[in-house]
Amino acid sequence: MKRQSKEHIEKRVASRLVTLAAKPKPVSEEWLRKRYHVEGLDCVQIGKELNRNPKTIWAWMKHYGINTRPRGHKTDHLHKNGHPWVGRKHKPETKELIRQARLRDGRVPYLLKDGSHAMSGRVGEDHPCWRGGITPDRQTLYRTPEWKASVRAVWQRSDASCERCGKDHRRIDRSREKFHVHHVVPFWTGIQRSDLSNLALLCERCHRFVHSTRNLDREFLPSFATFPLNGELKRINYSPKKRMILPDWLKASKNMDAANA
Repeated sequence: MKRQSKEHIEKRVASRLVTLAAKPKPVSEEWLRKRYHVEGLDCVQIGKELNRNPKTIWAWMKHYGINTRPRGHKTDHLHKNGHPWVGRKHKPETKELIRQARLRDGRVPYLLKDGSHAMSGRVGEDHPCWRGGITPDRQTLYRTPEWKASVRAVWQRSDASCERCGKDHRRIDRSREKFHVHHVVPFWTGIQRSDLSNLALLCERCHRFVHSTRNLDREFLPSFATFPLNGELKRINYSPKKRMILPDWLKASKNMDAANA
């Protein structure tokens, strides 16, 4: 839908005001001004009282020249910044009641008596957020020390540059472009996930190209590999007629062949 211009909206409002001016109104200007300014009602409340649309009430006020209040709720009764609890504190008796209620719910103090954090060292089934080990494989892997060490090694090996186009990560606008660590043998296979020989540093544009249908030469992708299938290791041929283009450090990998066996 095409967005309406400001001029068009102003013409529509002016046309509506002209139409309403020609129609008889059930209330006078004095009555409407009293309800709005003196009694503090808004267009919605006045509309309910008269069984009219709030926008119609607003148009009447424009017709009579009644100044409207800024949109938003009234905050005169609140603190100067609008928050009712700024500068206020619970009484000691109230704090104790809250504490006892939380202990009854099974909560524990933030810090134990020895000063250690109450959640320190609680993992797996001991953690209250444990859901039976349903954390995705990627999330589980990406927080391991092994993966973090592999990522650092990939960045050092490539000197923070894309291994396909050579773009330097230190010279890009990082708010618009990112670099990715790419798995040559796909992640879903469960093979060589943290193996340095199976990882490549690619810029976002090259990474999209590698996984696109335009990558006819299967750059940074295996032409075939050994995958787990039904509990056994099977060799899956991707495209045996296509030439496989891999970086030099990957051609020497023991876990990948460069030609059909």
